[in-house]
Amino acid sequence: MVHVLRQLDPANEMWKDFMIDLAIEQSKLAFAEDEEAERKARLADIEEAFNKSINDPDYARKLYLIEHCIYGVDIQPIAVQISKLRFFISLVVDQKPTNDATHNFGIRPLPNLESKFVAANTLIPVQYNGDLVESNPEVRKNKDELKKLNHQIFLAKRNIDKQHLKQEIKETRQTLAMAIEDTGFVSQSAAHLLANWDMFDQNASSPFFDSEWMFGVNDGFDIVIANPPYVVVPKKNIYSGLFQTNDCLEMHAFFYEKAIQLLAHDGVLSFITASLFIKGLKFDSLRTFLEKKTRLINLNIVCELS
Repeated sequence: MVHVLRQLDPANEMWKDFMIDLAIEQSKLAFAEDEEAERKARLADIEEAFNKSINDPDYARKLYLIEHCIYGVDIQPIAVQISKLRFFISLVVDQKPTNDATHNFGIRPLPNLESKFVAANTLIPVQYNGDLVESNPEVRKNKDELKKLNHQIFLAKRNIDKQHLKQEIKETRQTLAMAIEDTGFVSQSAAHLLANWDMFDQNASSPFFDSEWMFGVNDGFDIVIANPPYVVVPKKNIYSGLFQTNDCLEMHAFFYEKAIQLLAHDGVLSFITASLFIKGLKFDSLRTFLEKKTRLINLNIVCELS
């Protein structure tokens, strides 16, 4: 994506204008209480990010792609931490250090990625009707508040600000979970699952995944990329009844189905996976599902020579 932006907008002018317009729009919609102060802070941060005297142009491309376009989930917390580290390194290398120790040698604080990368079991959903829940004004109010706080914490620079925002996010999630339970459209156990999820616990993995609850994404992803695990599951497993491809008893079949569920209309699925599903007898239900739900764009088969 950085390469595409570099080719389409070499001077970074269109990307900067887009970020400014987006910041102004977000300040109008989500920061009504202190709109002017928030807008000024966001615009100042954008100006600094795009300042070519202190950052390579790719820095602003990467930073705002991460903030607005990229999300990650893995069941293993260590994998999530490695992903965050990789993104941190990709940003650091595009900054120009100085000799000014009072301003961190010219290196901008790294963004907070807790709301961008989460540890969770991608295959297990929380059952509730989002449309019915969304009809409650208290639910909508707290969802908007949560989106505002997630944007704020992404670029929070001082530790005291981050700690304050972390507490606000936790309290808002608790309030939102109670509001969702009060609608009567969500079971108490589901509401408790939502309320007890803590994105700041770096050593825990959530037993469920919900893209709206964790990322604020409720209309699907444009692109889903994965290298799913090649694991055989027993006939009786925690995923029984969740997928049309249950009879495959291969976890990567479930990931195909889940990924397609997560895609937006006309979204693109890109997997690195074993080729067994192409002709293996036990993958008949997966092939049928893919034939009904998808259109093949490209298939690359790599053979390893021993």
